[in-house]
Amino acid sequence: AINSLDLLIYFLAYLRSYNVIVDKFETTMKYSFQQFHMWYQYGLSLMCDQKYYRAYLVFKECVDMKPDHLGCHLLLARIAIENLYLANECVEWCQKIQELSSNKNRKAFILYGSAMCFKAKLQKQRTL
Repeated sequence: AINSLDLLIYFLAYLRSYNVIVDKFETTMKYSFQQFHMWYQYGLSLMCDQKYYRAYLVFKECVDMKPDHLGCHLLLARIAIENLYLANECVEWCQKIQELSSNKNRKAFILYGSAMCFKAKLQKQRTL
């Protein structure tokens, strides 16, 4: 069943019908409790459909399922800073990425720097 759903998703993604993909995942999630692959694909489809807060919550659930999956942490940091403007959360996720990875993750450093610049800009605006 998962393979046929994956094929359907590839086809719908080719057509850029992300809202249909999200609807299919919402019905599928009733039957796929605690399946990481399904939750991860659901989060990605929510990002494509520009539903960033819901995607953030789904990826947090993915991190609870697989705490050592760096992709989820990176996506959480990216959504936090680029779409939700949550600089503190982005910094926390980037620090977790650096703790989990054996070598230094460049994307995490870029997101960390963006979050720190955003925090500095917010503090500068508050002092004015």
